Amino acid sequence: GADAENIQQLLTEKPYLAEKIHAEYPYTKAEVLWFVENEMAQTVEDILARRIRLLFFLVSQNSNFGRSREKSLVKICCPPKKFRIYF
Repeated sequence: GADAENIQQLLTEKPYLAEKIHAEYPYTKAEVLWFVENEMAQTVEDILARRIRLLFFLVSQNSNFGRSREKSLVKICCPPKKFRIYF
């Protein structure tokens, strides 16, 4: 998308953000961080449902994304003051 070059730059600066947020889909922690820092994403649900639409695929496949993975996303990628998680 339009932000691909910026996300690639983020990956160059912080290669550990290349980790996928789900093994079966291409979305990375760098994208999550980009959404929080540049697109005002406020919740995990906002990212999974509105930004990358992964939540809909997970629900349709009865997949369990898991609270521990959600917490990991927040802990690794997002400053606590800037990001909210509801569960």
